[in-house]
Amino acid sequence: DLIGLRECFLERENGSASNVVDTVAASSSSSQSHIHNAMMLPSVGTSFERFKATFRDRRFGAIHTRTAPRNIDRGEYAQLLYSCCFYLLEESVEHDQKDKFNLPKSIFAIFALYTLHQTNPLPMSPPTRQSTPRTKYGHLQEDALKEAWSVLPISREEQNLHRKSYKSPVRIDRKNYLLLLQLSDVCKAIVAHSDELFRHCGIAQDASYIIDKMIFTDNFFSYCEYHGPCGLEGLAGNPHFYKEHFVKQKRK
Repeated sequence: DLIGLRECFLERENGSASNVVDTVAASSSSSQSHIHNAMMLPSVGTSFERFKATFRDRRFGAIHTRTAPRNIDRGEYAQLLYSCCFYLLEESVEHDQKDKFNLPKSIFAIFALYTLHQTNPLPMSPPTRQSTPRTKYGHLQEDALKEAWSVLPISREEQNLHRKSYKSPVRIDRKNYLLLLQLSDVCKAIVAHSDELFRHCGIAQDASYIIDKMIFTDNFFSYCEYHGPCGLEGLAGNPHFYKEHFVKQKRK
């Protein structure tokens, strides 16, 4: 599903970039001031708006709910979606040159990761309670106890007993965090040399903004040894279980 979304977004983005390049070429016979105006950077958010429009048109937000398997921990399922974005980011790096990105595919992975986290419908986890107040006789206060019980991740209907999931930070490993930093540097360099690399300037400046927003937002990332659902690798007894499964599925 993510690959299909990527194809639609890149088609829309390439069409827009081609129009901009044609505009610049058509202006080459005009005065220098017209050329300068034509080559001004797009406003921040233009490319990301195109991504969000593609996300809406494809109704991709339903992946959080309608496509989720039954009887699954929704919080871990969300981590599985984030993990897929990281694998697309890793896939976008040229194999022969580890510091060279396929820029449009890399930036798509970043846009998808940020949007999937922002559209996650799970509620935020309640603040932790240090202790429950007691009466002067040392008994637990009933009202405070009921309040504490109300936020437990268990439904009150015994026939529908289940654990409740909350929205949690994106689990990210060291490798993908370094890829984010490298991609951010690449995007900022493209924007700094906008006169030479004008075709990718708009999407590069949006990617730089999104990466900074993710990195500098408290509790957006949870820094771990591996990304993806917590416990999937432990269940399989292999820290690379999901990655190997991903590669096998890709070869089919």
